[in-house]
Parts: sequence; C-alpha cells; structure tokens
Amino acid sequence: MVAARTAICGDFKPRDSPDYPISYRYYGAFCAADQAAFDKGDLSATPLYYGIWAFRQIEQGRFVDLDLPDTELGKLRAYGVEGRHGELTVVLINVQDPAAADSTSDVVSLELPSSYRHGKEVTLGSSAPEGLASSDASAVSLGGWQIRPDGKATGTPVGRSMKVHGTTFAAEVEPGTAQLITLTR
Repeated sequence: MVAARTAICGDFKPRDSPDYPISYRYYGAFCAADQAAFDKGDLSATPLYYGIWAFRQIEQGRFVDLDLPDTELGKLRAYGVEGRHGELTVVLINVQDPAAADSTSDVVSLELPSSYRHGKEVTLGSSAPEGLASSDASAVSLGGWQIRPDGKATGTPVGRSMKVHGTTFAAEVEPGTAQLITLTR
C-alpha cells in the first residue's frame, strides 16, 4: 500500500525507500493524520492547499517588481500583482521558522509603483509552533477560515483594513506566515 503510506501527514520516507515516490507534506494537497483516518477518507488540507487557496484570492493581472533587497531573501519573499482595475496585491512571506530562537517578526517597507489609499490584509498562518512548515493540517487557516475534509472552505477569508500613505507601504509579517495585502486607490 504505497499510496496509503504517502498520504499520511508528515510520513516522510527516504529517497531509497520503496515507499518513497513523494513527500506528501510538501507536495500533496490533502493528507490523513494516520492510517485509520486515511482508510476512512478523513483527510485534511495541507499548507500547500492553503497556499493555492490563498493565491486564488488574488485577481489576475501582471507581476510587479517590488524590489525587495537581496539581503532580505533569507527571511522574506515579496510578490506583487497589479489587477485589471488598478488594485495591487502584495504577498509577503516570512520564511523563517517561528520555533527558531533567532526568528523575528519583520516590518516590510516597500515603495509602490503608484499611489494607493486603502488596503485589506489577510493572514495565512498556523497555530502550530512550526508555522506553515507544520504537518498539523488542522492548525492552518487563511483569514481565520479552514478547509473541510471535503475540500470546501468553512467561509470567506476575512481581512483587516489598513490605511496606506501614497506610495509608501509597511506591514508586519510574523515568522512562518504570509500576508496577502490588496491595495486600492
């Protein structure tokens, strides 16, 4: 039962194992807590699935260079997408392990390509000590909502309103989380 074993959350196998075709924690959208849960079809969405769900919240558009300094790449990632109606969605990911003693919340300051006045910030995070690197799928949420075992969301992600001052923007990103910030004029 190779497929059953690979669908267990966090059940890693070495590359030379006959049970290793995939590491489900990183590549599978759903996994089971254990073999009994797998046999019953009781699956949970993984952080990968939440990441896909988060990116589905972004309007289609063109990528925008946010010019994050290379010195920040060890801690942060920043992406921008300008939508068809002029809104800008900024995705900020703090890739630090929140359980590490030296991890930090970081305030990201960006110069925007044009002036914006309002924003809505939605958090993709986990209550597990390892943040989004955790294999505890039940700890992950997007804007306070989760994915049910049938693959449907329990609600629409809720964001926090924020003010933006012209072409300067700053947001705090906790270790092991991502912020999706949609800015409007």
